Amino acid sequence: MNSQSINKRKAAANQSRAMMEPVTIIKHGENPKNLKSRGIILILFFLIATFNSYSQKISGGSFAFLEGQEFFNVVLDFEFAELQRKPENEYLETVSPAWVKRYEEAKKTIFLQKFVEHLNKNLKSIKGGDYPDAEYQAEIRVLSIKRAGYGDYLDGSGVRYVKCEIFFIRKSDSQQLARITNLNGDSNTKTKFSLIDSPPDIQYDMVREDFNNYLIGIAFGNIGHDFGKFIKKQLKKIQ
Repeated sequence: MNSQSINKRKAAANQSRAMMEPVTIIKHGENPKNLKSRGIILILFFLIATFNSYSQKISGGSFAFLEGQEFFNVVLDFEFAELQRKPENEYLETVSPAWVKRYEEAKKTIFLQKFVEHLNKNLKSIKGGDYPDAEYQAEIRVLSIKRAGYGDYLDGSGVRYVKCEIFFIRKSDSQQLARITNLNGDSNTKTKFSLIDSPPDIQYDMVREDFNNYLIGIAFGNIGHDFGKFIKKQLKKIQ
């Protein structure tokens, strides 16, 4: 085989390889090193956009029914809750009766209390809370409560995370009017506000179980805070 035939085969192989490989276009005068930085920026932009897409969303309905209302009732629903990645009833079988007692008490004295407290800090024309005679009700469906890090139990170090969704219903016929999904909160005290300055009303000494419930309460307070801002924004749209 002569050299001319070999060169032709090499040229054909290079052309085929070039068609298969991705092409990077560099603008005139651009430093190729800047391409890496630009790629990182684009990835960060994509991640931010993706994160925002998981923020609070309305799934059906509107909030026009709240116009002119002074109050709405707020309740917690733990029917579908998971504790540390286990169904709530299964998890409670693995802890002491004293732990269960304090946890059940905390649902009203800490979790719901902190949610409502910080919900109303962002509302003016309407208030949420213990209003059983109100026409409308916000049902907070708790989906999960977990502690960051490893371990099978909620007790221990680490941030607490709470995830839930909220249903607005008309109490007279239990009709669902609106659903708000992707409500998430944590006990990180480095966020925009902290509940440390408003300790929960606990009738006994602060022990490990109480501290765990307190951290979960902070997460519920953060959700209430964001939910209040969300409702305020929705009400402005219908005024």
